[in-house]
Amino acid sequence: MDRNEQINKNVLAARAESEALLTSLVDKKIGKLRRRKQIQSYIISTILFLTFSALAFYLGAWFATSKGLCIG
Repeated sequence: MDRNEQINKNVLAARAESEALLTSLVDKKIGKLRRRKQIQSYIISTILFLTFSALAFYLGAWFATSKGLCIG
C-alpha cells in the first residue's frame, strides 16, 4: 500500500468517526429536547387541571349559595 492510499484510508476512517460522533451528539440533544417538552406539557396540563377544578368548585359554591342550598 503506498502513502496516498494510507492517507485516503485514514481520512475516510476519521470522517466516519466524526460522523458517528456528530450523530450521537445530535441524538442526545433531540432526546433532551423531547424530555423537556414532555415535562413542559405535564406542567401545563397540571396547571390547567387545577385552574378548571378551582373554577368549577367556585361556580358550584356560588350556584349553591345563590339558590339557598347551603346550610349555615
